[in-house]
Amino acid sequence: FRFIQNNFAALFIAIATLLNFHLLEYASITMSEIPFLFFSLFTFYSFLRFCEQGFIIKSKFFLFTLIGLMCVMYIRTQGIAIVGAAIFYLLVKKQWKPISLIVGFLVITYGPWQIRSANLGGSSYVKQLFKVNPYNSDSPKMETKDWGERIVKNAVRYTSKEIPNLIFPIKPVKYNNPDTGKPLPAEKSQWVVGIFIIVITGIGLWSFKNWRWLLLSFFGVNVTIFMLWPDVWFGIRFILPMVPLILITFFGGLKFLLQLVSKHSFITSGTVYSFLAVVFIFINFPTLKLLNQKATGKHTPNWYNYLYVAEWAKDNLKETDIIVTRKPEIFSFISRKK
Repeated sequence: FRFIQNNFAALFIAIATLLNFHLLEYASITMSEIPFLFFSLFTFYSFLRFCEQGFIIKSKFFLFTLIGLMCVMYIRTQGIAIVGAAIFYLLVKKQWKPISLIVGFLVITYGPWQIRSANLGGSSYVKQLFKVNPYNSDSPKMETKDWGERIVKNAVRYTSKEIPNLIFPIKPVKYNNPDTGKPLPAEKSQWVVGIFIIVITGIGLWSFKNWRWLLLSFFGVNVTIFMLWPDVWFGIRFILPMVPLILITFFGGLKFLLQLVSKHSFITSGTVYSFLAVVFIFINFPTLKLLNQKATGKHTPNWYNYLYVAEWAKDNLKETDIIVTRKPEIFSFISRKK
């Protein structure tokens, strides 16, 4: 509501977020996406309340902001986007004391982990980031032309496949030809939807005057990360934590444009948003039905066999036996073996 300034619109966006196929799917998977999303929203809300209260250092919301920033940094490297957005916004507002406290707090709480990581050889993700092919240990390091190619590939994929699928997950996205393994080009409709979402989202960002620079910096840092990330790591999971804010800015942009066309109050009435909610539920119903089928169905053969072997290891292997597996944590949890 603080962004879009309309109770009906805020309720509709909340419904659209709760019905998002990808959020519901990842909420059932033990990975970092949903915890990161939770603490991202917690930090964003706390920071907004801190700013609304006049940047009072003794505010409980400033304390919550510090805790949230620490959590997002520890959960995912992508947390730097929230830290950067908060500091940039405070710079615009010339709030030097909160900036120094945030930086000092993160140095104290996050610094030791970085020192530990450096002593153990550094972050594997950072090392892979600077390789042409992170899956090949002998791959050469990135050069200027390689960065350009990576940015173009990521921009094309995000615009034509991941962003449309993120907001309107009507059907599964096909990245590669199953017969040849070669990348599949996006359909024209995907390009149209992707460009439309980006343009309207940009309008929405600019229309939120009070929080314009906070959101622009947050989106800017995230987009930079997405463009520089190895293009072999594709999929919805990297952009997933941005779903609520993309929905807010996208529908905020639509609301702004509709109000430019017509000043009639009907444009932002509950009737309009109730209709949109029904349409959105109707569009998402097939994917939600598919998700339910996946949840109630059997595991795929590869996962079924993996879990079966873990159960077998629990009853048949000795503590001194050596186990080699690509997913050691879950295997260890089930088999109770090292």
